[in-house]
Amino acid sequence: MKTRFLLSIAVLLFAVIAVNAETLDAVAPNQPTEAARFLQKNIYYPSSAELNGQCGDVVFELKADENHKLTFIPMNLENKELTEKVKNQVMRLESKLANLIEPGKSQQFKLTFVLK
Repeated sequence: MKTRFLLSIAVLLFAVIAVNAETLDAVAPNQPTEAARFLQKNIYYPSSAELNGQCGDVVFELKADENHKLTFIPMNLENKELTEKVKNQVMRLESKLANLIEPGKSQQFKLTFVLK
């Protein structure tokens, strides 16, 4: 009984810490673009990554073709799982995000996920 109570407190404490996790940064290297601001507002910390304590940087490039189709190009693979989850979120937003990147051009982004 005591063990179950202590385990419940530990899980609750971890949940409180995970709720404070946030996406700090989604900026192009030289200047924040409209696309970077859009990502900053619409990309969230993947809940499974929070629960697993995954944090760090996800750096990627988005290239738009003439048909406004995006290609996600990972630039660092330190955390493959977190990068894959971010890719899924970005591709979910493709229809809105593709209009913010000039066709034939690409932009680099950096998202930083920190557990507080």
